[in-house]
Amino acid sequence: MLPHLAGLARFKSGNKATQAELILWYLYEKNGRQGVDVNAVADTFEELELPKGNTTRLKEHFKKSRNIRKVPNNKYAPTRDFLEELDGSISFEQEVPDETFDIGTIPLPPFIDEQRLGHLSKMVRVYAHLFLLENSMRGLIEQVLSNHLGDDWWEQAANAEMKRKHRTRIDNENSKKWAPTRSEFGPLYALDWLDLIKLMRKYHDQFKPRLGDINFLHRFDDAGAFRNVVAHNGVLREQDDFDLIRIYYQNWVTQITGS
Repeated sequence: MLPHLAGLARFKSGNKATQAELILWYLYEKNGRQGVDVNAVADTFEELELPKGNTTRLKEHFKKSRNIRKVPNNKYAPTRDFLEELDGSISFEQEVPDETFDIGTIPLPPFIDEQRLGHLSKMVRVYAHLFLLENSMRGLIEQVLSNHLGDDWWEQAANAEMKRKHRTRIDNENSKKWAPTRSEFGPLYALDWLDLIKLMRKYHDQFKPRLGDINFLHRFDDAGAFRNVVAHNGVLREQDDFDLIRIYYQNWVTQITGS
């Protein structure tokens, strides 16, 4: 059940407080409707690869929440109304696809050995982190620049090299109409990782309310090197590299959301 909790629309669109309540409900149901310790809620955020919950803030929220009640032994439980609401509106069985991805179901091509297959298992999670991180950057850039510059933000913000990359991408797609397109998602999809960083630095005053200190972006310069390895189907070398990608991802989420 746990991997699908993060896939629930209500969880994905909710703030930290809403997510904490849903996690508590999940743990309550999982444990046979026994009270839940606030530390278990905080730890579950990490299991879902989100920034760990702050136990002091969680306790303060649960104390004020209409959906959560305190039970003996300093534990918490959903209120009866909250249980009825969730039981009637959320079904994990409905949220889970009929067929989930399983690497073992893919017929292997020639020249792929067990070691390479093991690499794939480890790289899938890295790809997911970088996919979400890079597209979150694009979404932030488009929102901030369109608000600041208007509908023609791209023409004003992009330099000559960025515009060249975009035109080249469109020309290539027009000549290969059978191939999937990226330009339909917007001009930012034609840019390289470092181009995205450049745009945020160029308009640092506009991004400051979301990024805080613009020096926060320095750590993502190096992340581009890891991104290129993954984009070209390479393999990261050390466990520290995998951990670093997860940290980059969590740092971005924490900085942008403020929680």
